[in-house]
Amino acid sequence: MKTVNYLLRVHTLPEDLKEASRDTNHDLHKTSVIYSKLINTDHLWEVDSIDEYDQVWVAVNFINDAGQAEFHTIKIDSGTYEPIEYDDYIIN
Repeated sequence: MKTVNYLLRVHTLPEDLKEASRDTNHDLHKTSVIYSKLINTDHLWEVDSIDEYDQVWVAVNFINDAGQAEFHTIKIDSGTYEPIEYDDYIIN
């Protein structure tokens, strides 16, 4: 069982997703849209998990433009977020 003591303030779109954001046919276009949602909010995001490569993942759930619920888990690239000190909590 892992615990962390920070939330994430996501502030930068990674370079590969910047490219994908300009091409709706790109494999990563949907990921770039979701990542941009993380940036374009004042929310702080809880870490969902940290994988075997020490990559940080967050759960992103929202109602899309068609009124349907969407559930995603997205890797947050190092250098694109600021950790904000918070109480300890358990992650996956």
